[in-house]
Amino acid sequence: MGATEKTFGLSEGMEVCRAVEDDMDYMISCVRRSIEQSVDEIERDMSDLWIESILNIARSSMLERRMDDETFVLKRMDGSYAGSLWLGTSADQFTCEITGYILGIFVEPEFRRKGIGSALLKYAEDWCRERGFLSLTLNVGWQNESARSFYESHGYNVRSEVRRKNLHPHL
Repeated sequence: MGATEKTFGLSEGMEVCRAVEDDMDYMISCVRRSIEQSVDEIERDMSDLWIESILNIARSSMLERRMDDETFVLKRMDGSYAGSLWLGTSADQFTCEITGYILGIFVEPEFRRKGIGSALLKYAEDWCRERGFLSLTLNVGWQNESARSFYESHGYNVRSEVRRKNLHPHL
């Protein structure tokens, strides 16, 4: 198990640990599942055309800390996983202020709606405060309604929208 971090707001028997190389396959599986929940059915059906490229970039970024990445896993005392958190830094798209950035947050389905996502989000916010950041930014897929509601309930506001047009509707 990685270095123990904080356990605030977590169910007894769970802790946030720094991810180590042995945790990378789990981290990547969390990225995959998050992406699949965030795209529409057509994109999901076509994901075999693009998802491996995205996952390879994610793995490389985590290992090389391209965005000052820090990765954490939520583990139960028996060593099984309950979730993950991938944090980094980014320049704000409007002000260029350096901000904390949630690159990924994931809670296993059987642990959802038990306050674990809220605890991981608080962990991310504290991580940012400790580094002197004034804000924390994230992206959430339009299709992922439960995640959008979750973030809104924690005070995260929509600041911009990304618009997309499919130029090849027959594909």
